[in-house]
Amino acid sequence: MFFDSHCHLQFEAFEQDRDIIIKELAKNGLQAVVVGSCVENSVQAQNLAHLYPHLWAAIGIHPLHSLGFSLIQDALETKNINYPQSINKLAELVDDPRVVAIGECGLDFSYFTAISDLSDIGQSQFIQQQKLIFQQQIRLAQISNKPLILHLRDVYQLALEILQKEDYKTTALFHFFKGSLADTLAILKNPNYFFSFSGVITYNNKLNEVIKIIPLDRILIETDSPYATPKPVVDKRNTPLNVFYVASKIAEIKQLSLEEVQKITFENSCRFFKIKT
Repeated sequence: MFFDSHCHLQFEAFEQDRDIIIKELAKNGLQAVVVGSCVENSVQAQNLAHLYPHLWAAIGIHPLHSLGFSLIQDALETKNINYPQSINKLAELVDDPRVVAIGECGLDFSYFTAISDLSDIGQSQFIQQQKLIFQQQIRLAQISNKPLILHLRDVYQLALEILQKEDYKTTALFHFFKGSLADTLAILKNPNYFFSFSGVITYNNKLNEVIKIIPLDRILIETDSPYATPKPVVDKRNTPLNVFYVASKIAEIKQLSLEEVQKITFENSCRFFKIKT
């Protein structure tokens, strides 16, 4: 049994064959958390979690959608996203037992290059807006006692500062982790913080040293499908079934058996998301 800790089966990319893929996951003993990036597809993730017992939902507002307007168009994601996004509407979903996390949420300033007149608007305004929506979701996780799924792009230290200022006590998952050794060591200081790795680790050895120093009981695996297809199947759309390749790469780096990595990452996911199997 494998556990994909982060996928987007509710996205438009799976519109034509979603049920087929989900049934294939069940046949292969694979569980997954379907992660929201806006209020609208958080509701869709919640609906899928109620339809299929091997799926769970996370609800959140991605940094991309936190600015109050559409920044870029992603045909793979979700149609008809309403702006500004409402934390209050997100909070209405949090008590559902099929909702196991808040996120993905966090900070990502790389998207600002898509705003041609950013200098006129003021970059600091957008940074503050992202921080505000991030802080609101931290508080939602704190109140609901549910873990956070963090989307961070090269701002791990800033995120740690914000979590500390918010006196965040619950667990957090650093999704799609690509941080430096310094970032890794800083995160490891908090025993409530976990790391999740995606198919990008199959392309090169850049994260090998990072993975080596992280205890296996702090690692989760993910696909982030439909994105980040692992190298062995790069020409195909990514699906949660490909989490196998991530586990295989971690087993290679840590010189462990695939079975051991599969077993421990599955247990880690259940522990992190408070799922009883």
